[in-house]
Formats: sequence, C-alpha cells, structure tokens
Amino acid sequence: MAKRITALKCPQCGSVKKQSVKEDHYICNHCDTEYFLDNDDINVNVNHHHRGFERRGAQNTTKKNMAIIAVAIALIFYALISSILSNTTSSSDKSSGKDIYQDHVRDQMVYTGADGNPKILFSVERRYGAYSKKSDEYLLLFYDPIRGKIIQEQKPEAKWGDSPSLRYRKFADGNTYLIADGNNQLYRLDSEADKLLDVSAQIFGSKPEFAAGLATLKFTNDNYGDGLDIMTNDGKEFMYFPIPQKIYAERKLFFQDSEELSTLPSDAKIKKYYIFSEKSSSYPEEPIQLIQYDYQEKSGFPIRLPYGAEWKDVRDYRYSNNVTYKSVFSSHDKRVVSFKDLTPDRMYFKPTVMYQEENRLYIKTLPNANPENTALLQKIDTETGQVIWTYKPDAVKSEFSDLSVYKDGIGLYVYSFGSPRVRKFVLLGDQDGKPFKEIDLDNFKLN
Repeated sequence: MAKRITALKCPQCGSVKKQSVKEDHYICNHCDTEYFLDNDDINVNVNHHHRGFERRGAQNTTKKNMAIIAVAIALIFYALISSILSNTTSSSDKSSGKDIYQDHVRDQMVYTGADGNPKILFSVERRYGAYSKKSDEYLLLFYDPIRGKIIQEQKPEAKWGDSPSLRYRKFADGNTYLIADGNNQLYRLDSEADKLLDVSAQIFGSKPEFAAGLATLKFTNDNYGDGLDIMTNDGKEFMYFPIPQKIYAERKLFFQDSEELSTLPSDAKIKKYYIFSEKSSSYPEEPIQLIQYDYQEKSGFPIRLPYGAEWKDVRDYRYSNNVTYKSVFSSHDKRVVSFKDLTPDRMYFKPTVMYQEENRLYIKTLPNANPENTALLQKIDTETGQVIWTYKPDAVKSEFSDLSVYKDGIGLYVYSFGSPRVRKFVLLGDQDGKPFKEIDLDNFKLN
C-alpha cells in the first residue's frame, strides 16, 4: 500500500516549524508547545490526561455537565478580562512606537572573552509583537554572564535556517569556526570584538574547485580532524582541510592520506586521545574501559581516529609471519602507537566522552546499572585517571549535552521534559565543577 506523506504540524497552533529534542519528540518554534509522535499510528500526541471516565451513573453525569457549564462561564469571563488587558497593552505599545519583542534561545556556546572571562554566544529567534512592523528574525547575541548584560548584537548577513543550531569546531590554528544549519557560510569567532566574521571568501575564494559556489557546507566527522565537507553548486563533492589546503575529490584518496604510515608528514607528533571500549563478542569478560591512546598526527592535517575500541584478535599484515595478537584496536588503526586502560579498577555504565583535549577530559556516565538514574558529568585526571569532580543536575530526570569550554570552565546545556520543564545553560568552574551561573533559557530575559 502506498504511504501518504504529510507535514508534521504543531497540534496547538498548526505551525510546521519545530526543533527536535530527541527521537520523535519536538518543540514548536512558534508557540513552544512540546509534542511527540505515537509511532504505532503516526499520531501527534500532546500530554493531556483525562480522568474520571468510569461509569458513575446519571448523577455523576449531571454533576459533570454542571461543572462543564461553570468552567465555560469562567473561561468566557477570563477571555473578556484578557481581551481588555490585551487591548490596553497593545494600544499603549502601538502609541509608544516601540517594537515589543521576545527572544527565544535556540542554541548557545561559551567561549573565552578578551578579558579572560566567559562569554556566551546565543542564537535566538526574535519574535515581534502584533503591532510591530518588523518581521520575526534570527539574531546572534553576545552575552557577558559576569556582568549580566548583552555586549553585542549581530544579524547574520546571509539567511539562516528556520531554527539554526550553532555547529562549531576549534581548529589547530587556535580559531573557532562556526556553520549555522541551513547556511553555507563559514564564520570565525572573533573573541576580541565579540562577533562572527564571514571568512568564506578568504577560505574558499582562491580555490578553482569551488568556483561554482557552495551549495552545502558542514564540518567533517569529528574523527577526521579539521576538515569541511562541501558540495558545490554544480553537484561536485569535496573534502577540504584549510590548514594544509588539501582538497579531496575522492574519499579513497582521503582515507589513504589519513591512515597510511607512508603518508604521515615527517614532522608528525604524538598526541593523546581517549575512547571508551565496547562490549566484545570475542572477549565478553572484558569490562568497559576508558582507553588512553597515543596517535601520530600533524595538527590540522587529515586524520582518521578509531571509530571503536573492542577487544579482538588482530592479525597484523605488516609482518611476514602475520602476527596475531589481542588488541582493542583493529589493524586499520595504523597510526595508533600505544594504548592503556586509564582507570583499570573502575566500572562504567553507558559512558560517553563529552569533550577531550590532551590534558582536559570530561565524561558522561550513569552512577550504576540502573538506566533510570540521572547521568553524571565528571572531569578525569588524564595522568592518574582519578575523578577530579562530579556534577549532577539537580532537576529530576535531567539530561545534558552540548558541552563547550572556556579557559577556566565549561558551559553545559541541561534539560528535562518532565514537570516542570527545564531548559538552562549552566557554567561550571573547571577546578571544582560547581555551578556559578545558571541561565533559564525559557524565562531568562536577555535584554
């Protein structure tokens, strides 16, 4: 049977503009209604709880009807009062000539400002009031959480998507680059002036491969290093690494350049990385381990870090007698020099590496095997494997994601879609992991 495809609309206001918070779970960008999909019937559901529908006889039915009439009268009275108040406010706003608006935060990241203190970049949707002549728009707000004020407001020159997330990556040249969803410009964060600079012409302008213009732009997979995936307007696809200015029209050439020892630059150095092992079918008795490994690379050049770490028997074809040995990495991970279990006496439950530099490591893990527990964020000492500090969100059933860093701490998006709903951006100190600033993204006034 043919399937009928329909647009997924908000059950409250009918808007098709939405953002996904997890699988089959959305928030309407227009009215902020939270709704989800029932995959059995492909129905849109809102959490309304109807009670008291058991058979209670004619007496209860009469009481119910009376209650409905009373509620209806109350609603009509409330609507009249609200209408009067609304008309009064709107009239006042109209006569004042001011543009009344609200800023709805769509994404955020923390960075180190010129003064060494944290600054926050917010991507917001600005919604204007009914009497404003301005249309809703997307803006960048640069916020100082120490002073509690906006220090810069920037409107992107190019059109951004309907609900732009901030995709960002710090390259080996020390710069942080950003790409907004639905946009094919490359931006560089200017932390001195607190603004984004469009560096598209500077990065791509001199390359004949990109002369047709960019149709799509995104960062390469994290495991591939400081690269960009590009499709030009004539349909050609490339991988581009701006620091060494290497362009690959074929993936196999990239894989050769990023994996083989023979293509390793002569001035390559050893860098430390971290990965959690996975459950092994060959060695099921091996627990999940936090693996620290040494990898040969030249900063900014193409790499291909291991996708997984699972104990297995590996045959190494580099030797004439095809040596077989037990390893947590495969024979394809040729640039892995050595590895070790950083925390040999510890058990992990659903762990994830949230952020890593050579000497800076944050992980997410459950406290025990109970999947209903709230996850913990921990900073790990990269020399000893000891836990330096642990942060646990205070709201029940909270989750966290999108960890970004600054010189002396981190920023973390914390959310819970229980009751009450929680959406906040938390700044933690790097020495003790204690929150010193929490910003309620649903109710916080940026201006």
